[in-house]
Amino acid sequence: MNAMRAIVATLLSLAAASCATVSSSPIASEATPETYATSGSTKGLVILAVNWSRHWNCGGYENAEIMSLGFDRLPIKNDTTEVPPEVFLDGPPRLTKKPGFEDYALLLEPGEYALTSFDVKAARSVRDVGHFVAKRAHLIENGKPKAGSFQVKTGEMVYIGHFFLDCHEQPMIWRYYAEGRDGFASHMAQVKQKYPFIDPSKVTYRLFRTSTMGRDYELPR
Repeated sequence: MNAMRAIVATLLSLAAASCATVSSSPIASEATPETYATSGSTKGLVILAVNWSRHWNCGGYENAEIMSLGFDRLPIKNDTTEVPPEVFLDGPPRLTKKPGFEDYALLLEPGEYALTSFDVKAARSVRDVGHFVAKRAHLIENGKPKAGSFQVKTGEMVYIGHFFLDCHEQPMIWRYYAEGRDGFASHMAQVKQKYPFIDPSKVTYRLFRTSTMGRDYELPR
């Protein structure tokens, strides 16, 4: 955790002056009934939730919020910053953001995916706004993920967690999770309302694996 906080602190010093953000990309493959019927048996379905809303009084800032998340399948084929992540989640426009978590079901090629980009906006005031912007160069070292990764298998449906901010020392992305079998079942019922083609009984609970931005957890037997 301390290593990731050090990275985040460095990123703010690098990005605050320019207030740069990760470019928007349409690459993230949100599943639909049609695409799942066509490719669900050859690809994998990844279920996650992101809270895009502002976290007030966050790590010494007036507020902070996640602006985007990006993932790449390992091994990384192109480590240049100009190429957008294979999977890119761009937060909704400010006026359409809702409190709480937004659920996503992504239809992806099987494999292991690493977190390779994020943009967290942090504001001390209306006029003093910076961004923690990380890309592959910050989050991949010698071909291995520094922040964490998840896996999805062919024909599998897997839940990898809830992503929001931790504000203990400074704003940083944190992987939370649905706790307990009842909590997981309740969350899957909520996901099914948005994606009716998902069968909650077939969803595997396997969290985004990380030693820096989340704690290990397994469902009780």
